[in-house]
Amino acid sequence: MVLDETGQLVEAVENEHWDEVEQLLHAGGCDVSARTRDFGHTLLQAAAKQGAANVCQLLLAQRSDVNATDSSKTTPLISCVVGGDHNKVFSMLLDARADAAVEAYNGSTVITLAESLERKQILGVLREKGIMKGTPKLPQPVLAVKTKKAGRISRKSQVGPSIKNTQYWGL
Repeated sequence: MVLDETGQLVEAVENEHWDEVEQLLHAGGCDVSARTRDFGHTLLQAAAKQGAANVCQLLLAQRSDVNATDSSKTTPLISCVVGGDHNKVFSMLLDARADAAVEAYNGSTVITLAESLERKQILGVLREKGIMKGTPKLPQPVLAVKTKKAGRISRKSQVGPSIKNTQYWGL
């Protein structure tokens, strides 16, 4: 089956062949609002998730919608956070006026995801741009721990948003 330019572009994005994607975008004639066949992601969303900065820059220059959502209400900005600590792409999307307040279907936001996934560089960008100003932090888990002294139960707060570590701090 012979694919047109847009079909070739979608296939290259799905296969993460970023050099080929760049060539196709430079050649022109592609619909940058096309979606992947597998999950219905926008091309910008797929590139942002993988941290493909050059591709994201080209897609934005060709007017790809920075706030387009997929079926789960996920935006390129949210996908960027989920994909990794891609602060360069993240900054680029914010500079293109990506909406950092959008909620995905499960209520996740860029801030809550960056905190829970411990994306330190992205959190730094959010602070630099003043987006986290006045934003409540995720609640820290509080665990009841039985101490050896007299069998007492004391409350201990854990460092970090998950229960994967066993470091405890006294309240």
